[in-house]
Amino acid sequence: MIIVTTSSKAQAKLDAEISALGPATVHVVTADEKSLAAIGPDANSADAARAAMDAGEAQASREIAALQAIWPVT
Repeated sequence: MIIVTTSSKAQAKLDAEISALGPATVHVVTADEKSLAAIGPDANSADAARAAMDAGEAQASREIAALQAIWPVT
């Protein structure tokens, strides 16, 4: 399971959800500083959408190796 979140405020709830998955392998991706800066104060802002998407895509590229280590591409 892959969980993507932009907020560390939900950590307790996220921890509980991960715990409920039992032995599942979980890789949590939180928005990095560049993504958070691109998202800005309003995650629903259409003005920031393009920059947020670009930053998220760049972050996803950096996450690929970690995800492939968990779920190898065959």
